[in-house]
Amino acid sequence: MAAVKAGADRQEMHEVLRQLSLNAWTSVQQGQPNPLQSLAAADERVTRWVAPSELEPLFNVSGYTGSAERRARKMAEKIKAIQ
Repeated sequence: MAAVKAGADRQEMHEVLRQLSLNAWTSVQQGQPNPLQSLAAADERVTRWVAPSELEPLFNVSGYTGSAERRARKMAEKIKAIQ
């Protein structure tokens, strides 16, 4: 979305990220750390629109999980209570 806000074509960026994600998934399946952020930072199709230094906060998943952590802990407490 950051690239689109900067003027990139939404469909094109979706395809770029899909390709990078598939490459990253191969590494993850081989037991390696997820390289998606570094792949994006090295890809000029991405960095044309978003500077590598701006990518790090975009890859911070805590900004996308909302109340999931709190809700999961609450559910775990309920499960423990009935066991």
